[in-house]
Amino acid sequence: MKILIVLLMLPAWLAAQQSYDLVIENGRVVDGSGNAWFYGDVAVKGDRIARITPAGHLKSAQAKQRIDARGHVVSPGFIDIQSHSRFAILAGDGRVISKVTQGITTEIMGEGTTNAPANDKTLAIDRTLAEFSFQGPRGFDRWLRAMDKRGSSTNFGSFIGSGTLRAYGKGMATGEPSTAELESMKEAVRNAMEDGAFGIASALIYPPNNYSSTQELIETAKAMAPYGGVYITHMRSEADRLLEAIDEALEIGKKGGVPVEIYHLKAAGKRNWPKIPLAIAKINEARRQGIDAGADMYAYVAGGTGLTACLPPWSQADGKLFDNLANAEVRKKMKAEMSRQDVEWENLCDLSTPEGVLILALNSAENRGFSGKRLSEIATAKGKDWMETAMDLILAERRRVETMYFMASEDNLKLQIQQPWMKFGTDAGGIDPAVARDLSHPRSYGNFTRLLGKYVREEKVVPLEDMIRKMSAAVAKRLSLQDRGELREGAYADIVIFNPDTVIDNATYDKPHQISTGIRDVFVNGVAVVRDGKHTDAKPGRIVRGPGYVPRPPVEEGDFRPTELVELTKLDSTIKLDIRYATANNFAGEVFYKQARAFLQKPAAEALVRANQKLKKQGLGLMVFDGYRPWAVTKMFWDVTPQEKRIFVADPSSGSKHNRGCAVDLTLYDLKSGLPVEMPSGYDEMSERAFPDYKGGTDLQRKNREILRKAMEAEGFTVYEHEWWHFDYKDWKSYRIGDVPFEAIQ
Repeated sequence: MKILIVLLMLPAWLAAQQSYDLVIENGRVVDGSGNAWFYGDVAVKGDRIARITPAGHLKSAQAKQRIDARGHVVSPGFIDIQSHSRFAILAGDGRVISKVTQGITTEIMGEGTTNAPANDKTLAIDRTLAEFSFQGPRGFDRWLRAMDKRGSSTNFGSFIGSGTLRAYGKGMATGEPSTAELESMKEAVRNAMEDGAFGIASALIYPPNNYSSTQELIETAKAMAPYGGVYITHMRSEADRLLEAIDEALEIGKKGGVPVEIYHLKAAGKRNWPKIPLAIAKINEARRQGIDAGADMYAYVAGGTGLTACLPPWSQADGKLFDNLANAEVRKKMKAEMSRQDVEWENLCDLSTPEGVLILALNSAENRGFSGKRLSEIATAKGKDWMETAMDLILAERRRVETMYFMASEDNLKLQIQQPWMKFGTDAGGIDPAVARDLSHPRSYGNFTRLLGKYVREEKVVPLEDMIRKMSAAVAKRLSLQDRGELREGAYADIVIFNPDTVIDNATYDKPHQISTGIRDVFVNGVAVVRDGKHTDAKPGRIVRGPGYVPRPPVEEGDFRPTELVELTKLDSTIKLDIRYATANNFAGEVFYKQARAFLQKPAAEALVRANQKLKKQGLGLMVFDGYRPWAVTKMFWDVTPQEKRIFVADPSSGSKHNRGCAVDLTLYDLKSGLPVEMPSGYDEMSERAFPDYKGGTDLQRKNREILRKAMEAEGFTVYEHEWWHFDYKDWKSYRIGDVPFEAIQ
C-alpha cells in the first residue's frame, strides 16, 4: 500500500521540482480537442506549455508568476480563419486590440487580395499601394517578414488572394488567361506556397476575382496541391445561386486535388433562407463521397463589404469604374442591370433591400452627414432612387464605400453553428477603439465572445467544448498548423482565460467600438497581451506558415566576392574553440551544429589570426564560440527567440553577418591556465550586461572586455552594439549570405 501511495504522489512531486515562467491554477481546462473539461493547472516555460496536471498538482512548483483561474475557463487561443488585419500589422497598430480582447491569438488573412505576389500588373491597379506590395519570387515571404518586423500581438499568416493572383497574370482584363499568363500565375502560386501560404483564397463576387473561370481556378489549385494547400472561397453566389456556387467550389477542390473551405457560409436574402439546409446537405454528401469540404462563419446576420458590390462586375473591368460612373450612357446600362434579379452576379443591395444597406463612412463634404444612414434614407433625402444614389456616392468618394448588408437568418446561423465541420472567422481587421471614429462591423470586436456568450451560455446551441474546438483546433488542423490550437504539453502557449458566466460581446451596429466582456487574460507564445481585460501593449506574435513552407535565405542581387571559408584552427592551432551551438549549452538549450568547427572568410580569418598573435604578448589568446553560421541556423535562432529579445539575434529576412562568414563570437582565455577570463556577462546572455558599454561588473571584467575590443578593432573588426563578444569584419558587405552546413565544407 505504501508503494502505491508513493507512486500516486510521484507526478505531483516531480512537478514541484520544476521551475516555470507561469502557472495557471484551478481553472476549468477546455483543451480544444473536444474532450470534456476538467479542473487543472497549466504551466508555461518560455513560449511553450510545459505541464498540464489535475488542479493543485502544481501548487508547490517554482514559478515566476501565478494566476488563479478559479471560476474561469482556460482554453487555447482562438484562431481567426478570415482576418483582414494585414494593413494594421504592416503599417498600422499591430496591437490589434479588438481582436485580442475577444480571445484571438492567431489571424489568417488573404480573402481575395494579398500584398504578394506583385508585379507591374498588380501595381497598375492601385499605385497608392505600391509601398505595401512585395515583388519578386520571394515577395510573399518578404511581406510576412515585413509584418513580423513591425510586430503584432497575434500570430499571423495568409492564403494567396486569388484576385491578386489573377491581376498578377492578367491585370484587370476580362477573359481567359493565355497559356503564358496562366503559367505565370501557377509559378507565383508555387513560390508563395514555398514561402508559407496556406493555399488560395478567392472572393468571387469582386473584380478581378470574378473574372476567373472555374477551369482557371482548378489549374491554380493544381499548382498548390503538392504543397498541402487549401482552396478557401467567398463563393460566386451566396444567394440565388448558392447551391450552384457550392457545386463549383466542390468541383474546384475535387479536380484541383485540394480540400475546400467556404468563407462565411450564409443564404443571403430572405427568399434564399430555405436553402441553408440544402447547402448543409450538399456539403455532408460531398464529405460522404470523400471530398474534404468544410466552412466557416461569423455570428451576425449582417455582412460587410463595399457599396461597389451592388454594381455589375463588368463596370470595374480594366480599372475604369469611375470613368464608367461618370459616363451617362454606361451608367444607364449599369442601372438597367442593377434593377434586375435574373443576372448572374450578386447584387447585395437587392438582396438586402435598400432599407437593409447601412453606409458606414462617407468622407466627401456633400455626403459626410449621411455616414451611418441606410441607403433608403440617403436616397429619400437626395430625391433619387437607390441605384442612382449608390452610384453617386461611389463616384463622389472615389472608393468602394464601406457598407453593411443585413441579409441572413438567425435560425440559419444556429443551424450552421451545429455542423461538425464549421469554423469561425471575423471577416474583419483589428481596430483600436480609442482612436476609431467611423462605424465598423461589430464582428471586429465581438465575433468570438458572441459565440461563447449568446450561442453557448444563453441559447445552448452547442456545448462549450465543441465551440472551443471549432474556434481553435479545428482551424489548426485544417491549416496544418503544428503545435497550435490545443492546450497540450509541448504546444505553443497561446492561452485564453475567460469567465464563462459573463463573457459576451458589447459591440453593436450603431456603437461598434466596444471591447468584449469576460476575456480576462490572453497569452500569445507565453507572453501576456491581455491582463485583467486590458491590453499590455506586448507584441509577441509570430509568422505561421503552411505545410509547403521551404525555409531559404533572402535573394540578393549585385556583385560579390567568391566565398572562401577558412577553418580557423587550421590557420592557428592556438585559437581555442568552445562551439556552444554544437552542444545544448546555449541560449536555446538545443544542438544546432553537427560538428564543432569555426570558419571565416579568408581575409577575416587572417585578421583574426593577427589579433590572436598580438594578444600572446599579454599572456592571452582567443577562444571562439562561433564564426560562419548557416542561414538555416539563423532562422532557427529567430524562431525560438521571444520578440522582446530579438535584438540579440539576426533577422533571417535580411540575413546575418555570420551567414556571410564575416562575424565572429569570441572571448579571451589565459594562456597559462587555458581558462576563459572573466567578462561582465556570459556568452549568449540576453541582458544589458551583454552590452559592450555596460558600466556594471568588476574592474577586471571591464578591463578584459576592453582588451578584447581593442585587439579586434585594430584588425578591422567592429563590436556589435548589444553583444561584447560579437565582432563584424569590415568587408562583410562583399560576401553573399551562405547556407552551407559545416559538414559540407572541406
